[in-house]
Amino acid sequence: MDAPADSYEAIRRRPPVPGPRDAALAWVMRDALEGVRELALAAACPPPAPRARPRPIAGGAGGAARIGP
Repeated sequence: MDAPADSYEAIRRRPPVPGPRDAALAWVMRDALEGVRELALAAACPPPAPRARPRPIAGGAGGAARIGP
């Protein structure tokens, strides 16, 4: 025996109708999941190895150049 269409049980069983608020929530959730994915990828990848700094050329253009005697 079915409940009347406007009864509490009938309304509770009815699937929700998507509206603009649901679309906005879906957009926010998708954006949040992308952020979580980026954080997970960043945590899974090791940081880059520190690069050695090049040595200055001895007597090179590292400081003020002296011209003349």
